Amino acid sequence: GFEYETGFACTMGRLFDLPRSAADYLPSLFTEILPTVRHPASLVITVYVRTGRTDDAARLEKNGKANVYHNHTHVDADLINCALSTERQRLDDADGRYSNVVWLVITDSSKVSE
Repeated sequence: GFEYETGFACTMGRLFDLPRSAADYLPSLFTEILPTVRHPASLVITVYVRTGRTDDAARLEKNGKANVYHNHTHVDADLINCALSTERQRLDDADGRYSNVVWLVITDSSKVSE
């Protein structure tokens, strides 16, 4: 049964377990990406870019119209400059403990992720 003292930790652990089937969408997820991101010598800069265009595209598709947003690639320069500044600041403060930098781009646009 559920134990109040340990149940939350167990639930949280399971919440972030990725099924092996996740590799169907990103084949290198378990072999390259996650090991690199989890490596202690990796400085990971995560950038979340939500274009909002997927919602618009879904509405168009639902109404039988062509997706005019499939090539959307605009990323705000301020966002990139902020991420670059954060990278420089973290590397300057790290005393050489990072041997590589990983940019993890999370987005709703396949074109932006390229």
